[in-house]
Amino acid sequence: MVHHRSVNPTPLAAYAFHPVEALLEGSFVYVYITVFPVQVFALLFVTLFVLILNVLGHSGFEFLPRRLRAGKIGSLFTSSTHHNLHHSKVHQNFGYYFTFWDKCMRTLHKDTFK
Repeated sequence: MVHHRSVNPTPLAAYAFHPVEALLEGSFVYVYITVFPVQVFALLFVTLFVLILNVLGHSGFEFLPRRLRAGKIGSLFTSSTHHNLHHSKVHQNFGYYFTFWDKCMRTLHKDTFK
């Protein structure tokens, strides 16, 4: 995948995709809004929210201290460190928003909350 060539990603890497990959990923939105009625405001809000999370996830900068990220609630969600480790160790840290699948499937990297 073109996107994972960025071993130490930057916010610009958030949208570094092969054109075919981008077309396939983006096509799901069109299928979804064709099948289900979606308000324009809701679609724009979700798009903006995902864009912000994507850029923050690729920023290489942690906005919350480690003690909050490693706490009971914080450890449920991914962070920039979590995603950065995914780029350098592509067979670990698959979750993008939540860590529970990585915990369940034992793909959570040991340095995620350091």
